Amino acid sequence: MVLALLLAVGGLVVVAASGLRWAEAHRKDLLFAGHRASDRLRMQRLAGLAARLRPAGLFGVSVVLGLAVIAAAAVAAGKLMEDVTAGDGVTVLDRPVASFVAAHRTGALTMVMRAASTAGGPVVLAAVTVAVGVVLGIAWHRWAPVLVAGVTVAGSGALTMTLKEAVGRFRPPLSGALAATDGYAFPSAHAATAAAAFGVVACLCAGLLRSWPGRVAV
Repeated sequence: MVLALLLAVGGLVVVAASGLRWAEAHRKDLLFAGHRASDRLRMQRLAGLAARLRPAGLFGVSVVLGLAVIAAAAVAAGKLMEDVTAGDGVTVLDRPVASFVAAHRTGALTMVMRAASTAGGPVVLAAVTVAVGVVLGIAWHRWAPVLVAGVTVAGSGALTMTLKEAVGRFRPPLSGALAATDGYAFPSAHAATAAAAFGVVACLCAGLLRSWPGRVAV
């Protein structure tokens, strides 16, 4: 539910940013069409809009859209936190989903998921993220990628542990569990580290590209 909301907001941001860049590239054509299709007053408004679509204006719009995404993510996270502490909402799916997975497990799928859980664990992802930052730092001759990667990994770990202690959500007691786990269940260190690691690696790698479509694809 939260993922769908974030994907929807992210998609809107990409569409809006692409539209603004297209408008900037075709500003003269838009002004000419507006001159023929509108009166002087509407032409002045269009000219004012075109002026705002210059690089400085585009930066401002990008900042506003970015803040909107952060606000939407904060609202979604708050709603999820409320569900977790109250034990309702999306959390009622925990036990039925876990029971369904346990009832349909196979040896092959178990082996695959054990490998995925290990490879996608906090330690491995943190090491990969820092390694990417170091490689990019050496390639760019700058400390910024290393600093960004390190702060992201450390911040994600600290925030996860803080929220675990604050929420105190126990793991569901499932019979036949394949792995013994300690500590609280929410938020998932695997999920939090994956989101932080993949996000910062995508951000850093996108900086290698000058093509806007390429950056969006990354």
